[in-house]
Amino acid sequence: MTVSYPTSVSLFANTFHPLRSRVLKRYEIQPAVIRFYTWYRWCVSPYGEVVENIPSDGLIVDMGCGFGLLANSIRERHPKSRVIGVDIDERRISHARSSAQADSQLQFLVCDWFSLNLHAVKAFVFMDVLHHLSLQMQQDVLQFCVRCLATGGSIIIKDVDVSPRWKYACNWIFDHATSVSGVTRGAELNYHSSKQWAEFGKKLNLRPQHLPLFHQDYAPHFLLRLTK
Repeated sequence: MTVSYPTSVSLFANTFHPLRSRVLKRYEIQPAVIRFYTWYRWCVSPYGEVVENIPSDGLIVDMGCGFGLLANSIRERHPKSRVIGVDIDERRISHARSSAQADSQLQFLVCDWFSLNLHAVKAFVFMDVLHHLSLQMQQDVLQFCVRCLATGGSIIIKDVDVSPRWKYACNWIFDHATSVSGVTRGAELNYHSSKQWAEFGKKLNLRPQHLPLFHQDYAPHFLLRLTK
């Protein structure tokens, strides 16, 4: 599902993505604040582009899934996939489970990542999650993912870069505000450049591939695939 837009609308491209209405329909019975939040998140983050770079079948694990927006997007785009969304926030998982409706291939779990008993995972996906973790946790969780990956499987990281600096500053202010207000969970903010994540992947014997993103806004988005 390749979608092209003129550069002049790149800031708003996700609003017009054909997956948007199908994904957000899963939240139509949610409270108004959840419907607004999922709509806003879809519009400002390149969900449509991320799912195009996720395997079309096999087991996909959405790490730090929150309200399940990415997990639902994967299922809508890749009906042959099996998706597990994991988060420690019981309230968010409750809404995510409700959004799954009767989708038997979509499961949401409240648990610590390291308690998961997984094998032959096709892809782990981190959507704006890793920079909310401590430096040690970042390393530990990626090492855990490598152990659970199938041969040829991948870790897909959508996060924010540290340049250009003005975009980094805008995103830092937004992330700091959401952390302080309790909208997102995480004791600290630890950003790395896409090149630094690629180098860390190499140390884990993973092959990095920087993937292009059309979406543009105040945040310096990047998309990286680390393949086993």
